[in-house]
Amino acid sequence: MGGLISLYDFLMAARNAVVKSMQQIADFNDEQLKSYYDRETGEPLTISFTLPEAQPGQPNTTWPDVPLLAITPPSRLGLSVVRITLDLWVLKVDEMIYVTILSKNDQHPSISSSKVNFSVVVNPSQTDDEFSKELQSIETEVGKLMAA
Repeated sequence: MGGLISLYDFLMAARNAVVKSMQQIADFNDEQLKSYYDRETGEPLTISFTLPEAQPGQPNTTWPDVPLLAITPPSRLGLSVVRITLDLWVLKVDEMIYVTILSKNDQHPSISSSKVNFSVVVNPSQTDDEFSKELQSIETEVGKLMAA
């Protein structure tokens, strides 16, 4: 049989990975946004448009400068929450729920393990303490799924 990790630690590690990934996306987007501003002055880069002549002999009409950012904004994912759906083999030992981590060599969980399927929502603005309190209800839910 593979290794065991507490359900709490497993879900906290998953949450931390999601929060880190979301921060990396935000940092990337912020870096992309900088390319729409002059590095020396900090002013927005602009582009001017010239309309074609309306009639021969008439002067061209020029629009005012438009910020480049208004024309081609950087891609923004705008992630606020991530839902993770899990399909896990879990085992209860001394009233504590563990996730069975199967090894390459052993792809069969312990006979006393139960397979459960549930979802976890990760909100990066949520503190560790807030998520930890949520994990208590998730552990209760998983315990009920194991008994079913």
